[in-house]
Amino acid sequence: MTLLKATLASTLAFSQIAVGLPVLGKEVFHRLKVDETRRSFRVHVPKGYNGTDALPMVLVLHGALSNSFNVGFASKMSRKADKDRFFAVYPVGSGYIGGWFKTWNAGSCCGPARRRQVDDIAYIRQVIETMEAKYSVDPDRIYVTGMSNGAMMTYRIGIELADKVAAIAPVEGTMICKSEQRVLSSPVSVIAFHGEKDRVVPIEGGTGRWLTYRFQTRSADESIKYWIEQNQCSSEPVIEKSDGVLKESYENDKGDAEVVLYRVRDGGHTWPGGPGIPYIWPVSKKVSATDAMCEFFWKHPKVRSKAEAVAEDKL
Repeated sequence: MTLLKATLASTLAFSQIAVGLPVLGKEVFHRLKVDETRRSFRVHVPKGYNGTDALPMVLVLHGALSNSFNVGFASKMSRKADKDRFFAVYPVGSGYIGGWFKTWNAGSCCGPARRRQVDDIAYIRQVIETMEAKYSVDPDRIYVTGMSNGAMMTYRIGIELADKVAAIAPVEGTMICKSEQRVLSSPVSVIAFHGEKDRVVPIEGGTGRWLTYRFQTRSADESIKYWIEQNQCSSEPVIEKSDGVLKESYENDKGDAEVVLYRVRDGGHTWPGGPGIPYIWPVSKKVSATDAMCEFFWKHPKVRSKAEAVAEDKL
């Protein structure tokens, strides 16, 4: 059974729920061309946007064989955008059936995007630049989050677009791109969420699975180790325990970066605090990933390297 067939039923059910979700702001679709390939993305413009105030931007990446509406429904990011006044941007992967079953080339996963070596980094960079050209976006407050394969892609974006991105928030996904030889051009803070009952992308790493589909993945600990080292954070975390949640925080002496991992005891392959899929994947209500990541984002604007600061001064 292919990955597409394995997830078709649950994705369709989730999509039907997502359609018609009430939001206060305005939804705008944009089309662009990347390497002669037509692609698109959707942006939720928050209620009260006046076109002059520079607002933060959060890119929200869907999972494999999913779509922007599903992840918008799971994260409730558009509602949060209206409340906190930021642009919620929903990029779209590439692959199957006219926009509904897409994947990201996050490294060694997933699907047609990986097999075709789609340049999703170029696409995301163009999404960011299009937003900066058409809207009043604060260049020091650009953030990325994603679910599952979207979380894997979020890690890759944090590395390869460190010049653009202030912080990232992977949800139920680990880092599968080749990172060992890459040095961050400037600090990128990280807040990651992983359920201990996730069997699709196991928190301990190893073999991920969805029915008959298998793939290899790092553990959550291995994934954040890169960011702890690159951001020059302490190897000893500050531990906070609450009902069903263990929070590990790693800070550096400069105060310009932080790495946080939420271990969610009863969380499955679902967005913490989101709706989940009853009887298929457990969802934890002990923490809202959306609220926690946005609070983290606002505390961590972009910290430019000296070279980047000099280059900007010359513009």
